Amino acid sequence: MGSSRSNILCFLVLCASSLVPTSCHSYSHGALFIFGDSLYDAGNNIYLNTNVRKFNIFPYGETYFKHPTGRASDGRLIPDFIAEFAKLPLIPPYLKPGNHQFTNGMNFASGGAGALAGTNQGLLRQKLGASEVKALLSTAVYMFSIGSNDYLIPFITNSTVFQSYSKKEYVKMVIGNITSVIQEIYSMGGRKFALSKLLPLGCAPISRALNIVRTGGSGCMEEVTVLAKLHNRALPKALKELKNQLKGYTYSIFDAYTVADAIFNNPSKNGFEEVKKACCGSGPLRGTITCGQKVYELCDNSSLRSDPLTAFDIHLFINMVNMQTPRSPLQRSAHGNQITILSIDGGGIRGIIPGTILAFLESELQKLDGADARLADYFDVISGTSTGGLVTAMLAAPNKQNRPFSPFSSATNLVNHLRGPKYDGKFLHSIVKEKLGDARLHKTLTNIVIPTFDIKYLQPTIFSSYKVKNDPSTDALLSDICIGTSAAPTYLPAHYFETTDPSGKVREFNLIDGGVAVNNPTLVAISEVSKAINREGTTSFCMNPTEYGRFLVLSLGTGTAKSEGKYDADEAAKWGIIGWLTSDHSSPLMDVFTQASGGMVDFHISTFFQALNCEENYLRIQDDTLTGTLSSVDVATKENLANLVKVGEELLKKPVSRVNLSTGVFEPIDKMTNEEALRKYK
Repeated sequence: MGSSRSNILCFLVLCASSLVPTSCHSYSHGALFIFGDSLYDAGNNIYLNTNVRKFNIFPYGETYFKHPTGRASDGRLIPDFIAEFAKLPLIPPYLKPGNHQFTNGMNFASGGAGALAGTNQGLLRQKLGASEVKALLSTAVYMFSIGSNDYLIPFITNSTVFQSYSKKEYVKMVIGNITSVIQEIYSMGGRKFALSKLLPLGCAPISRALNIVRTGGSGCMEEVTVLAKLHNRALPKALKELKNQLKGYTYSIFDAYTVADAIFNNPSKNGFEEVKKACCGSGPLRGTITCGQKVYELCDNSSLRSDPLTAFDIHLFINMVNMQTPRSPLQRSAHGNQITILSIDGGGIRGIIPGTILAFLESELQKLDGADARLADYFDVISGTSTGGLVTAMLAAPNKQNRPFSPFSSATNLVNHLRGPKYDGKFLHSIVKEKLGDARLHKTLTNIVIPTFDIKYLQPTIFSSYKVKNDPSTDALLSDICIGTSAAPTYLPAHYFETTDPSGKVREFNLIDGGVAVNNPTLVAISEVSKAINREGTTSFCMNPTEYGRFLVLSLGTGTAKSEGKYDADEAAKWGIIGWLTSDHSSPLMDVFTQASGGMVDFHISTFFQALNCEENYLRIQDDTLTGTLSSVDVATKENLANLVKVGEELLKKPVSRVNLSTGVFEPIDKMTNEEALRKYK
């Protein structure tokens, strides 16, 4: 159960740490305001004079509180633990009679809710006064667990809503309601938000039981789970867009789906014997909500029922955690339980190969999330060298609508951008400047890392979204960064430019292709994240800087002629300076530099991930069978460009391969193709 406990404890720590104020005011701590459904409801439904589900009867509350409290559990809920971590009292339900002390927060969640009305700011002013309200709301954390009922109830009630709306349209409405509430709270002064992704709703006992009644099958209701997945993909993107719009707004997402999915797929490893049945209810799989009524069954595992956050009723159907210290907490990431990294090698015209693969991946994501889906929405970090740096900038730079540029609908787009006169660089420079305009490094829509090499100081210069926060002199135009990282010696001219920091200090850059130092930038990207964790502290990321097992990495090569045996010692012995620079439609010296550094990075990362027993977290897609002009970096004939597209398309159909650490050759490790692996990574 270690990984599941780590996930949850990390979320608790993040929320609790956010309750510590960062500015001076009259309160010694922040407040916690809670919104949601039965997962977070501390008892509001008890006080509603409507026919809603109430949890004020035994056996609810029997193990921890020793009496029903209105919680849809026999123990505490996630907000209770967060309050405990933050040294707050249990946050009371808003509707509970009495003289509420809003200084600690309030619980507005209601079992069965799809959304609950916003906070009553007028009442807060009466209790505290306007100035105190402002201080309280600005330091508070606002927790949300909402959406499950929006997707479950239409199936439970046989609603016809999906005859009027497509699944994506319906999800868009739900997400829109959530973001509207967040914006309203922001307008009142709220800045810190904590949200939870949805569980695999189709695998809940209520869904399984409904499936039995409808079809006779006992498996998960996939149509419900599909909605949960769509919701979970849309939520991070919506929150990220809000961050671009709202100054000072911060958020954290708990990936409840991954935690629950791991438990369902491997119950025994996570300390479970039964994951299909609810602990309390009636009917098939105890999936009918009758707990505490005339007819119900109760699971006989008393130790399970007494465990904090245990699955008790069908609403809380997974054991969340025995509250113990985890081996290794997870990072703060908008995309789930790992920091997602896309890395793209350099390789000149061979950049068409990873471009073809990215075109495929983005088209697959658009099938799931609509035509507006962009790769930048799914990766926490995108890193690229040389041609890969050009692609990185194009993926992450904002257009006038503050969204990524047009997608790779086909590799032809990339081909058109790369064709033109060689060596003088004018065509490439004009294209880059036209596309990227005046966008600077700090404006990218996701974190990027682009290596270059400064020939004046003979050292690598890394342009990084993580670094720019502490070193504003690196906040260069993206066009300058791209021209610099692609300035391959003997092919394109070195690039000079200057930046001026806020203090007026000027910094000079004299750059050539980053591939001379690090052609495969995967390790640089991981290092930049690790350094950011060291600077900002493990609390910010909820991750230790050397926990490579927390990274999910897609690394794309541009192909090599390794299998062909491109050069030999007898031939090289006859070369002079010209021969080392121009032989066999290539530059042997550049090939040696780029392939040596790229190969060492792949060796290093492959070794690390294999040693950590998490090889599946690192997918390297590379073709080492290129021959002839296909392995060139600058043969831009129409025929060669078309053939490189074919290489990319064929590479998708090849089996997943991994570098043999003894021979350096890529060898198939699975019957799964690269195309299938990318679909799995979605």
